[in-house]
Amino acid sequence: MPRPRNFSPWAYWMLHLESVETRDPCPDRDPSALPAWSERFRERLDAALGSAVPPAPVPLDLEVIETTDAGAYRREYVVFDSEPAMSVPAFLLVPHARPEPGPAVLAIHGHGPGKSAVCA
Repeated sequence: MPRPRNFSPWAYWMLHLESVETRDPCPDRDPSALPAWSERFRERLDAALGSAVPPAPVPLDLEVIETTDAGAYRREYVVFDSEPAMSVPAFLLVPHARPEPGPAVLAIHGHGPGKSAVCA
């Protein structure tokens, strides 16, 4: 039985927010303290959002959920981990007629419908 995976950015951020400490409130009574506070806040925000330091690599933990023959190519529905507690669903399209490895195309799609019809 496959392990449970998280595909929800909302749930992912809620996990991060659980570890956030409330400290160093905005100095609403002393405007002269605002520039220094703003710099401290920016550093903490970057650290919390992960934009200051790239996340540590995680094992890919690739799982092939389904394989379908789509005529000229094989379509694999796969899931892999991009960060701890975050998995990514994707389609891998592999042409049948290509005898050797070739370049890949990464198509980033949103969360809405349509990707399944394009890859059918």
